[in-house]
Amino acid sequence: MRLRQVALIAHDLSSVVDDVRSVLGVEVCLTIADEIQMWGEEMVDEFGISNAVFVVGDTFLEVISPRRDGTPAARYLELRGGDSGYMVLVQTDDLDRGRARAESAGYRMVWQSPLKDVRGVHFDPRDIGGSLLSLEQPEDATEWPWAGYNWRAAARTDVTTEIVGVEVQARDPSAAAAHWAGLLESVVSANGDGCPEVVLDRGRVRFRQGDPARAEGVCGVEVRCVEPAEVLRRARDRGLPVTEDRVTICGVAFRIMGTG
Repeated sequence: MRLRQVALIAHDLSSVVDDVRSVLGVEVCLTIADEIQMWGEEMVDEFGISNAVFVVGDTFLEVISPRRDGTPAARYLELRGGDSGYMVLVQTDDLDRGRARAESAGYRMVWQSPLKDVRGVHFDPRDIGGSLLSLEQPEDATEWPWAGYNWRAAARTDVTTEIVGVEVQARDPSAAAAHWAGLLESVVSANGDGCPEVVLDRGRVRFRQGDPARAEGVCGVEVRCVEPAEVLRRARDRGLPVTEDRVTICGVAFRIMGTG
């Protein structure tokens, strides 16, 4: 199991894309136009969103934005009170085993991938707590079809090298961590600040109560950067909120960590 992609949701897609590109030094490898060309307009229009996917080493950061009212994405933006994290995508080498664990625990599956080269299932956050979680098994474990088939051409690692963690706000962090650990074949441990976390083969998911005024959802992303101080400087220059080792982009606190 490894953390492979984190999705954010924004009112203004282009503004957030500019912030991510300018601060983290990563590039877009897939847009809605690419998806329509690859998968067809019917599948893409099912969600009613526009998006941009950034490649971060061999992990991915997606930003989505609703194209019309009444879609799940639009309702979620309203529920969270503005820009926010949206979903966590974890790569597995045995999706069938994951589905069996979910069915045994009574977790509902709200969407399944129709693509041949990646099988995936989204789990209802009302059952597991915290956030929308997707288990994904690409046909080729080194590829990631959700980022297209030419993502390596956009890869840059001179500024930001990898997404290594995600933080999820939950009403009951301990219960949510237990649900996620069961699905992800891991155990719950306590991190340095006492919050429960689930450590994967690559990456980790932390759970915290967070802002009581906001609904459950992804509230933080941890990234490794070559020169953290330079990344934070870039964020200040753009007028983004910066505190110690974190910068807020799209309503999400990005923890800027070194590569050592």
